[in-house]
Amino acid sequence: MEGIMRKVMVSCLLVLLLSSLSWSTSQPEVKDLRVLGAVDQAVLDYALPALAAKGVTAKWLKLDLSDGSTMTMDAMVAAGTPPDVYTDYMGRVSKYVTEAYALDLKPYIKTDDFRPGVLDPLTRNGKLLALPMPGGAQGMVINLKLLEKIGEKDFNFDNWKISDFMRMATKAKAAGVWATGLFAANQSGDYLWYGWAASFGAELYKPGDYSKTAMNTPAGLAFFTFLRDMVRDGYAPKEAAVLTDDDYVLQWASGKILATAFFPAWVKPYFADVQKQGMGGGDFAYKFVEFPRAPGVTRVPTAGSYGGIVVAKATKAPKAAALAAETFSDARAQTLLMREGSTGRGFPNRKSVIPVFDDVHWKAIEQIVSENGLLDLGISTPKFSEVRSLAIPILQQLYTNKIEPAAALAAYCAVVDKVLSRP
Repeated sequence: MEGIMRKVMVSCLLVLLLSSLSWSTSQPEVKDLRVLGAVDQAVLDYALPALAAKGVTAKWLKLDLSDGSTMTMDAMVAAGTPPDVYTDYMGRVSKYVTEAYALDLKPYIKTDDFRPGVLDPLTRNGKLLALPMPGGAQGMVINLKLLEKIGEKDFNFDNWKISDFMRMATKAKAAGVWATGLFAANQSGDYLWYGWAASFGAELYKPGDYSKTAMNTPAGLAFFTFLRDMVRDGYAPKEAAVLTDDDYVLQWASGKILATAFFPAWVKPYFADVQKQGMGGGDFAYKFVEFPRAPGVTRVPTAGSYGGIVVAKATKAPKAAALAAETFSDARAQTLLMREGSTGRGFPNRKSVIPVFDDVHWKAIEQIVSENGLLDLGISTPKFSEVRSLAIPILQQLYTNKIEPAAALAAYCAVVDKVLSRP
């Protein structure tokens, strides 16, 4: 009997040992996952301890976004040391949402909590190559202090027209402020000037077709002509060709722009920036409205923006890296971004997170999106990052009167189509 019991115990120990060995080979010990990205501090404060509690530690690596490009990520990949996880604005992450680079996340995470359709743009040949973060959308933000200054405080912005904007632009110029803001020294913020494209009925792509641009139309020409006129005629900064997005947002926050494209999430941090730097402003009332419409335009889709997360196929810890990606985008993280984050982003993409817009500005954006839809900038496509930089030298020439709008439009469409036609 004793011998039998001893054999049973030995067998059990062998089973446990083999199970342990099997688990250790499929679940390697993880120390310091390398996570590169830009994430709200509130999410970091939640996600990093949550991962540590599950035995996954993560080393956070900061991005250099001085030129709005993927240069930090590009350098790491070129050096053969890609991060395990990369999270940032989807327009940059999308460069790496390819089967060659990205780990298929389907075997590692549950996807049933995501709202219908939100994973479709990130799924290629049945493989889920990235996860989306909550998104936001822009509107036309109106400086109510300047609106009153030019004698238009009672204006009703419902279904307003380009002619209404131009009337106000003339008054703003006479009052010594800019009617709108533009910049062309870096690629960040294409979603800002594309809002004006929609005002004229122009669009970058036809629905679902990323093989060529749809900008080469009379509406596209009207859009490029409008941009040129804004700078040439003094309605936007004369130095727009050498301004960056950082210049743009601080000009708005310091109260120098009447009406321009903006996100509600940006107001609080940039108001704080101009106050900290003693630039003045950061204290005026404002409201969000839809972009004005050119004749014949019945709705103006607004540009949206959202973050993304991709895991390197080359990671030595796929399960841990996938868990990190899931944690940074789970219901708790999305709730923090919406309600407790420093910038207050809305529009979650998980069913378990119910958006509650108690902020008047977010309510306005929600109405703009529901009535006008979102403008498709193709931000989840791998070529987005390359395409978005193509307009910069052309806009610089346009803003410095070195090229006419028709030539600018033709040049832009030609370079975009060339990139899109490549395999």
